[in-house]
Amino acid sequence: MSSSTNPNGAAREDGRAPNQLRELSCDFAVNSAADGSARFRLGQTCVEVSVFGFRGVPVRSELPDRSAIEVSFRGVGGQRKVTDAAAENFLRECVDCALQVHEQPRSQCAVAAHVVQDDGGVLAALASATCLALLDAGLPMTNVFVGVSSAFDAKGGFLLDPSATEAQASANATVVLSCGAEGGRVLACEQHGPLTPTQLDYVLQSSQATAAAFAAFVRKSFERSKSPLGFCPIVHIYPDPSSPFALPVRRTLEPD
Repeated sequence: MSSSTNPNGAAREDGRAPNQLRELSCDFAVNSAADGSARFRLGQTCVEVSVFGFRGVPVRSELPDRSAIEVSFRGVGGQRKVTDAAAENFLRECVDCALQVHEQPRSQCAVAAHVVQDDGGVLAALASATCLALLDAGLPMTNVFVGVSSAFDAKGGFLLDPSATEAQASANATVVLSCGAEGGRVLACEQHGPLTPTQLDYVLQSSQATAAAFAAFVRKSFERSKSPLGFCPIVHIYPDPSSPFALPVRRTLEPD
């Protein structure tokens, strides 16, 4: 591996290695009006996603062979931006690939995504939160998916999960992938700036490895929230400096 894509470099400002995620946490059922919902935190970034469906739709909006996917996005403060449509399309692709849409024709699944706090990695966080909300709604899915953001600086140095400061200060190219945990299938991709084939391949490998490790967190988070204890605990995950892609889970409210 060339030095331009070597993840083993100097620690970042927050103490992470170049190929380490920020601290993750999530909790479920944050919107009682939705069929499923989740709040997901990625470092200081916080997003919420609510899912409504499958539900009936007017005849004019029906699709004869599948369910329609509707995604709405609100940034911090709720003001509409030009980039919001791209975020909605990204999330729609994720849901369309992971949800068994052909099981419920002539219906609709609506996804409402909201950014509570933005410290970078918003699109990746939204993808992960959408997966958690779909699971909370009990909708049939073909795969668990996760969003992973990456960046390369001007010298070709790799950064996994860059914060807003890192993205603004040094990112020469950024890419966000949504990967399925089973098989590492790419569900959606958004790229800004040029990447060499070697860099793109490294992004794909690191994203797939992260998705596979993150799947354990998703499953344990969901199982924990559906426990017979009568509450939906917050579930935390912390990066492991010795093995950034083998992410250990630490759960709160652990019974004796």
